[in-house]
Amino acid sequence: MRALGVGISALAGRPLFAIVTTYLAVAGLAAGTLIAFGLGTGLSHGTVLANQPQYRQSEPLSQRPTQPEYTCVGPLQEQPAMRTERVAWLLSMNPYVVVADAIPYRDRTAQHYSYMPAGAIENISQGARHALAGPEGSYPCANGEVKPQYLSQTTPLWPLGLVLQLALAGLLLWLGWRSLRTPARRLAPGTRVA
Repeated sequence: MRALGVGISALAGRPLFAIVTTYLAVAGLAAGTLIAFGLGTGLSHGTVLANQPQYRQSEPLSQRPTQPEYTCVGPLQEQPAMRTERVAWLLSMNPYVVVADAIPYRDRTAQHYSYMPAGAIENISQGARHALAGPEGSYPCANGEVKPQYLSQTTPLWPLGLVLQLALAGLLLWLGWRSLRTPARRLAPGTRVA
């Protein structure tokens, strides 16, 4: 984020304008990526082959079995689903998603960790992973398979976000360098450059 500020400062004419523009750029990455993801998800309708989930009766925490909480019954049919995997790359530019996805946390696929409350960082990372998995990885009974409620940290999203943020920062730094470059070789000898 500091490189964004340096690039914007080099492009802006006044310091106050550079500060405000940098804050707006960071807010645009934090909130604008969520808005763009929401709009993109609304436009990416699709279908998934799935059958109906049949949920088990609720049981006390101490007596929960190791089986999943539902089973898949009935014939496979096309179900409407949002194709979030098509626009999940927009979430990767969000600085909160990059940080949340890069921090390792407990693997909750084990039985004794699955009912412990998750923190905010873990919830952000799991939301991004569900978006990246799309309906085939998170829709109940997609392709007739029981889908895990908790997705493991196998395919990280943060490297893509880091690359996109570095590309944006590099572009701003290059534009700032071009605007501040002085044509010293084309000036007459003795010309003063303030």
